[in-house]
Amino acid sequence: MARSLFASFVAVALLAGCGGPDDDCVAPPFNNPSIVGGLQGTADAPFVVVEWDASAGDLPDEYFAKATVGPANVATGVLYTTRRLQIQLVPLAQLPVGQTIDVEVDLPDTRQFTSCRHPGEADVYSFDVTLQLDGSHALTQANVGPILQFPGPI
Repeated sequence: MARSLFASFVAVALLAGCGGPDDDCVAPPFNNPSIVGGLQGTADAPFVVVEWDASAGDLPDEYFAKATVGPANVATGVLYTTRRLQIQLVPLAQLPVGQTIDVEVDLPDTRQFTSCRHPGEADVYSFDVTLQLDGSHALTQANVGPILQFPGPI
């Protein structure tokens, strides 16, 4: 949670200075992310799916295929298909119940995948997926946090 608050402050401060006539990169790299289908998979290999709307300036599939997730004690990997990230979780028995579970999703600099221009440092994007499970490991809450922009690698 502290990461999210700090990240929100940093993102607001940085976004205030970004943009201008020399910046034609897509920001944020997608619109309206949401969790679809709830908790899926099996008890040993659960996952959640984040989907988003098509947007003007959609980035190539290779960009989203480079997404990473963490922390390792919660999320083990990510699979990408068109406008969908499937976030692999650790087995349900290893996930805490009755408290918020934060999954961090990090995306690379858009300039590595398009011909857009942006002066200064690389821009990387990040968002949190928050989950909550009840005592029987059923999903009771799932949210996608705001998309945050950071300069350089996280």
